[in-house]
Amino acid sequence: LLGLRLPFRVGAKTRAVFPEVVSVRQIYRQLLRWAATGGYPRHISETPQEYFYALADLLPELQEDLDFITHQYVRTRYGASLPTEDELHQLRRSWHNVKQNHLKERREI
Repeated sequence: LLGLRLPFRVGAKTRAVFPEVVSVRQIYRQLLRWAATGGYPRHISETPQEYFYALADLLPELQEDLDFITHQYVRTRYGASLPTEDELHQLRRSWHNVKQNHLKERREI
């Protein structure tokens, strides 16, 4: 056991995160916060894609923007690619379009 290294030891180096990754994650977190404030939080067991379908049902006119934001997040978070400058620009435009809208009120049946 003495030869084992602890991955979370004090002073351990952390990996640098690319600014493009930070931008994508930040926009996705803003989307999560916006939807949660509107009464539609993402459930802990819900995948980003499942959450996209739930939001797209509520806002079908924003389906393309929601899909782009979700796709970029999944690709950046779980894939090995960075978004291009054009994709980051489109991501910001999509987020701007989404946040201009209001979620429909939740109706309990």
